[in-house]
Amino acid sequence: KMPPLRQAASSQSIEVKGKKKDRLLLILTRLNDRDTQRPAAEELSIFIQDLDVDSIPYALTSLCSTGSDQKVYARKECARALGMLFSEAASPSVREAVMLHAGHVSRICNQMKKLMQDADSTVRDTAAVSLAGICRAMQASGVYAVNPALRVILDSLSEHKKELVAAACNSLGLAAPGLNNLDPNLAKDIIRRVVSCGTASAGGSGGSGGSGGSGGSG
Repeated sequence: KMPPLRQAASSQSIEVKGKKKDRLLLILTRLNDRDTQRPAAEELSIFIQDLDVDSIPYALTSLCSTGSDQKVYARKECARALGMLFSEAASPSVREAVMLHAGHVSRICNQMKKLMQDADSTVRDTAAVSLAGICRAMQASGVYAVNPALRVILDSLSEHKKELVAAACNSLGLAAPGLNNLDPNLAKDIIRRVVSCGTASAGGSGGSGGSGGSGGSG
């Protein structure tokens, strides 16, 4: 049987976790309301800054469950928040815990790929920027032999989906300056793809973001 003091501490910990979870769900609800979305975005940034290691799993579950049933603004802000987990906005312990957990990294990168196919251009652009930041952070950490975020970007470039390819081009261009110590063959492939992306956008692919007008904050 658990000693009374430990039992009380455990109950208190569960209560604190419950309050944090409720706080995040309330923030996500407020992101879907035009009247409260901007303060909610600030609250979400603070939530990420205050996040602790034990709260990572439910935070990811909530942030990665955004779909087309949620407003554009909410989808965009969730993409931004996921990218913040790999930046100095998050605590060092949270950044490390996320990066060292292959499941977390894979889940976040796959969510970025999904959001880079969003119907709204602002969501696609935000996801591309976040994925680029994740890619740079993963490369700097040297945790994985193959950078998972870079792999998602390169895989996305091979898809036959115009919006996804355009977002992946954008992401690769933003990530490229931070891609050091690459295998020479991979580096050549990336340079070729960056040049190819530049050629494609110069050739008039600019209309791919056309649905951005639908994105209002809704």
